[in-house]
Amino acid sequence: MVFCPSLQHVLTSLGHFIPFKGAKGFEILEFFVSHKYQKQGIGSKLLHRLEYELKANGYNFITLLTAKDSEAESFYLHKDYQINEKLELLNKEF
Repeated sequence: MVFCPSLQHVLTSLGHFIPFKGAKGFEILEFFVSHKYQKQGIGSKLLHRLEYELKANGYNFITLLTAKDSEAESFYLHKDYQINEKLELLNKEF
């Protein structure tokens, strides 16, 4: 996490290693910039640094889930992430 001087929350990134068919992947579980600090390049810089570090440590891919047709989806698509047409999100409500 990164905090501004007044200790207000600015951004968070959380994820973990996932192996898949012999490749080394990373799943982003949480990645957000506080609304007050969005559209300032903070998220882009953080994502770029994360990608750089993962590549340097032998990771082959990043995966994540995000809401369809959302600002987050648009953010990732502009960063060359692609929608995986082979996967479907399944859930069961009770």
